[in-house]
Amino acid sequence: SQMREIYAVADVTVSASLRPEAFGRTLAESLAMGTPVAASAHGGALDIVNNGINGFLSPPGAPAALADAMNKALTLKDAKKLRESVLSMSLDAMCEKTLAVYRRLLPLP
Repeated sequence: SQMREIYAVADVTVSASLRPEAFGRTLAESLAMGTPVAASAHGGALDIVNNGINGFLSPPGAPAALADAMNKALTLKDAKKLRESVLSMSLDAMCEKTLAVYRRLLPLP
C-alpha cells in the first residue's frame, strides 16, 4: 500500500529475474517515481530501460554485471528525466503503436 513512498526513497530498483517478465511493471513504477533501475536484459526490461539513460541492463544470470549496473544506476540523479522516460507509456500509446505496425504491414485500399 506504500509502494509510491518506497520507490521514492529507494536509491535504485533492481530486477534480477532469470525469467523474462512480459512487461516489467516494477521498473516502470520505479522510474515513474524518479528512481533509476538495474535490470536483467530480457523481457519487458528491454522496452522500458534505455541503457545509460534511465537505468542499466546486464545479462541475465551475471551477478558481477548486475552489480556493475547497480553501481552505474546510482549515478542517475535526475528524477524528472527518469519519470519522463516512462510517461509516454500508456494503454492508448501501446494500442496505437500496435495498430501502426498492422497498418504498415497490411495497407488497406
